[in-house]
Amino acid sequence: MGHEMEQEMDIQIGEGYTNLDLRNKDFSGQDLTDCTFSQCQFAGSVFRGANLTNCQFDRCQFNNSDPDEPASFAWANLREAVFSHCDLNMVAFNHCLGYDLSFKECQMQGADLSLGDFKMPVGNLDLAALTITDCNFSYGNLSNTFLVGCKLSNNRLTECLLDFADLSDADLSDSEMFNVSARNCKLKGADLRGASFNNLDLKSLDLEGVRLYYNQLPALVDSLHLSLEEE
Repeated sequence: MGHEMEQEMDIQIGEGYTNLDLRNKDFSGQDLTDCTFSQCQFAGSVFRGANLTNCQFDRCQFNNSDPDEPASFAWANLREAVFSHCDLNMVAFNHCLGYDLSFKECQMQGADLSLGDFKMPVGNLDLAALTITDCNFSYGNLSNTFLVGCKLSNNRLTECLLDFADLSDADLSDSEMFNVSARNCKLKGADLRGASFNNLDLKSLDLEGVRLYYNQLPALVDSLHLSLEEE
């Protein structure tokens, strides 16, 4: 049964909470396993190193206008957690563990997912059709993730692991993809216009229908270890 109250309270493992104002709270290191939060306010709250395994967040707000800062999940355990219809703009997920983590119809503009481990043992961080722009995924592990049709424009993916990820029809325009590992990554129909992909190994990729600008061809040829010569 959910709790409907606004006063300060201890969060208990496995309990459900509705309409709570939990802004600027420090949940660092706490065990919140199996908790359910619906329509709660978390702007400015810190979950550093917290255990959020199998937590459910529905229609929660993690970022409000000043003076509140966005929430931070840095170093948190988000294994099997679900965020549904949440405002996660500018929220920090750096260094977090996100196996089987799911974002459903969330706003994530400017979120920091750098150095996070979202590797899926059998292939399923489901971010399909989400809009995740202006974010930082640098040095993160997105192996085996499902990113079909996802809008990922203007993101930083430097040295990110995308092995066996499915990015079919994704929008990666204007993204930085330096030194990305993308073995057997699916890019069929992806939009790579304006993207930087130096040292990206393209030999094992499905590039059918990929969209590029003409001035990107030299980098593409270089990544394929080919030479481009005039007649």
